[in-house]
Amino acid sequence: MGCNLPPMAFRMTPLSRLLAFTLIILLVLIVAASAMRWSMHEQVAPFTGIEVPVAEAERTGETVSAIRLLDRGTVALSASALVVLVLLVFSLGMRPNRTNETRAPFTAREREMRSISLIAATSARAQEEISLERGEREKAEEDSRQRLRMLNQALEEKIRIGRDLHDGVIQSLYAVGLNLESAQRLAEKDPGKSRQMVEKGVELINKTITEIRSYIEGLSTTAVRGDSLAASLADEVESLRAGRPLDVDWRIEDKAVAELSDAQTTESLQITREAVSNALRHGGANRISIHLVYTEQGAELSIRDNGTGFETSQASGQGYGLANMQGRAEDALGVFSMESTSGNGTCVQVLWRTASRP
Repeated sequence: MGCNLPPMAFRMTPLSRLLAFTLIILLVLIVAASAMRWSMHEQVAPFTGIEVPVAEAERTGETVSAIRLLDRGTVALSASALVVLVLLVFSLGMRPNRTNETRAPFTAREREMRSISLIAATSARAQEEISLERGEREKAEEDSRQRLRMLNQALEEKIRIGRDLHDGVIQSLYAVGLNLESAQRLAEKDPGKSRQMVEKGVELINKTITEIRSYIEGLSTTAVRGDSLAASLADEVESLRAGRPLDVDWRIEDKAVAELSDAQTTESLQITREAVSNALRHGGANRISIHLVYTEQGAELSIRDNGTGFETSQASGQGYGLANMQGRAEDALGVFSMESTSGNGTCVQVLWRTASRP
């Protein structure tokens, strides 16, 4: 059974071709030298062992010398041929391991193409990773912005609830306290009037309970319609005065009320309630003017009292009333200002920027 060996590619290199050509020449020279030696030997052989003339002897000696020279040349040529043959065999014997050398340029080209493909693939992966990282970073930034917005909304809601509790529930409870104090003072002098004050206090308590329920249910506090603003202001002032002597100068222009938005109407009520409460509690005022008038700049709300007043430079950081009024005005597109000095009362003003007066 024979073996199926892969064919060997005996493509001779230039060195192999040179060695083969040299070997052929050496073989031809060896054959030629052998033939010449054989011819000269035939010429000398008849004279071997006999006496010959001197001329013939000299010619025969020269021939023998030539034969000896050819022998040496033949030996040298044979040795050279043997060396060349060994080199040729060695060169041909190494060819099976070098059969791919003829494809060296194509192999180099293939290696370059593979390198380029590898670089392209690596670059594509790097670009994909960069895009993925950029997407994750943008998502993280968006999440951070969303959390910041939620935090700001929570903070704004906290501030709003604080304002509503301070300007709504606390002021209502203050009015209840004033009514009960008045009822206590009138208990002996005028029992009928005292009973009315107690009933008014109970009414205010029920109203406060309703407001608290509105907070719990997430409803807007004290939503006021524009056409009922004057009545709502009168109710709030009456609740806060709690039967005490108070002269109120009213001026509520319908044109100014019509200019207000729903938010500005509600905030006008809250700011007025806070200003009147401060005038009664802290200023001891007995006269207050409440004006809402139409101007070229917009609707202007002003609450002025004749109380003791205070130094505005010393009022910073004391209580929440002033900050709440300013915050309410700014939230509803209003410009808040206040003037007060000791002994000269206080004036609170809000200029509402309305739709017709941007």
